[in-house]
Amino acid sequence: MSILGIRLDVYQKRMELAQLAAERLKTIDNDVIKKMSKYEMATTTGIKEINCLIDVNEKDFDSIVECGIIDYEGTFPFFKSMVLHYSQIGGKISPKSIESSFGKLAIVSSILPAVPILGIAGMIGLATGMLLNDKKYGSLSTNALSPLVLLTKQILKE
Repeated sequence: MSILGIRLDVYQKRMELAQLAAERLKTIDNDVIKKMSKYEMATTTGIKEINCLIDVNEKDFDSIVECGIIDYEGTFPFFKSMVLHYSQIGGKISPKSIESSFGKLAIVSSILPAVPILGIAGMIGLATGMLLNDKKYGSLSTNALSPLVLLTKQILKE
């Protein structure tokens, strides 16, 4: 992609930034993190780069995901989902820790209310069914079915 001048390193940098933010916010409750503004998170963590993320509302996030031409991963709400995910993993990245993280976040965020921790495939399957039964989300792309996108959408609803 370097021939075209497309910067793929931003994804790695954003991931590392989310991991650092999760580490610095580890003593703060998930509900507090979900409600933080960009400014609050940047100030609390001491990471000024967080202010560079694009802040969007739920409608704009849905449009970004649906159109597929703008990187929804560069939005502040999606970044919050990454931070919450990394805070659940606790630095031990493995398939099991990732599955456990998404299960816990699904329950905490009411993506799948009162459902016990499921395998990631089961969670995505149930969430997909919920989205497809909801006329508002019927036209969203398959990107909208990723666990972090679902978590982002839930954060924006609250």
